[in-house]
Amino acid sequence: MDLTVTVTEGSSAELRDLYRRLTEEARFRGRVRLGEGPPAPGTLGPVVEAVQILLGTGGTAGGVVGIVITWLRHRSGEFTVRLTRGDREVEISGRGMRTLRSEELSELIGRVTAALDEQAADDE
Repeated sequence: MDLTVTVTEGSSAELRDLYRRLTEEARFRGRVRLGEGPPAPGTLGPVVEAVQILLGTGGTAGGVVGIVITWLRHRSGEFTVRLTRGDREVEISGRGMRTLRSEELSELIGRVTAALDEQAADDE
């Protein structure tokens, strides 16, 4: 099953950086791709609309969620992403993310992972 990351607030061009970060991880190499749309009128090159990660049957979202939250924490400005797995969607805002303690980050990663994995388990 795929997990898809899209931007709901901020520039979707930033998703290229998330793609790069995910492909640096050996466990995700060959399992990550960019979802691109046609270029906007008057511009060159495709527009990045999403990052898709193939988790496979029984794959957990935890590793991806941890990377996405760490990546989101280092974005400047207002930035919100949506993680979608099957019928389940979770939105995460970068607002206030930099001030979270490590325990709070771990808790957030756990909650988001559980929400995404719970639906996936129901679908299998």
